[in-house]
Amino acid sequence: MLSMSSDLILSLITPFDDSLEIDYNVLRSIPDDAISNGVTSVLIGDMEAEVSSLDDTERIELYQYVSSYTSEDITLIANVTKCSTDKTIKFIASLASINLDSFLLTVPYGVSPNRGGTFLHFKTVVNLFKNRSFIISGNNTCPLDLETIFKLVKECPNIVGLRLNKDDLRILNNIRKSFPELSIYVDEQAGILNILETGVHGIVSSLANIHASYLVKVVDDFGKGIKNQELDMHLSNMFEMLN
Repeated sequence: MLSMSSDLILSLITPFDDSLEIDYNVLRSIPDDAISNGVTSVLIGDMEAEVSSLDDTERIELYQYVSSYTSEDITLIANVTKCSTDKTIKFIASLASINLDSFLLTVPYGVSPNRGGTFLHFKTVVNLFKNRSFIISGNNTCPLDLETIFKLVKECPNIVGLRLNKDDLRILNNIRKSFPELSIYVDEQAGILNILETGVHGIVSSLANIHASYLVKVVDDFGKGIKNQELDMHLSNMFEMLN
């Protein structure tokens, strides 16, 4: 299960070699470095990881590889989103033998379902795998609305986390008051301290692929009551340069 303390989730990139195959030698070095610098959670197959360019066989192989060498004290989260409910269900079933702690389930990519369709998609998938924990999320064009989040969390006890982007923060207080046990994570953006001050449980970060030690220090210092503004500004500048 996910930790309720402040956390930094590494959104693991997927490196490719000159033949456009996954470069597993480089891949292994990235989480190893981040973990050695204090990262305790890794998200595999995020959109930033070029997951849309991988077929199911490649995704399964990727998840199996990362799981095979990652210590049991590291939380592994796998993005299981596909373009339809049926394909998502089949993909999750194919991961049964892989040691994964939680699944990230988002609104299917490239579509904008109505509120009822979004609710039905999430509820159908999550209820079919009651023994697995899920983090739910909207996508860039179709965020989750407050009513849908409330209904899903009330009806699906194995939804343990929620991923928000910066535009969703306006609904954060309502969610926290209604579901204090729900872990809430926010996508990385310029101004890490501003995110942490909202009371979220952690940050999903692609920048941690190259600057894990700096990010971990900002998060850890904040947990000790220290606002490391100088380092936060440095990371903000790096974020702006890369985006």
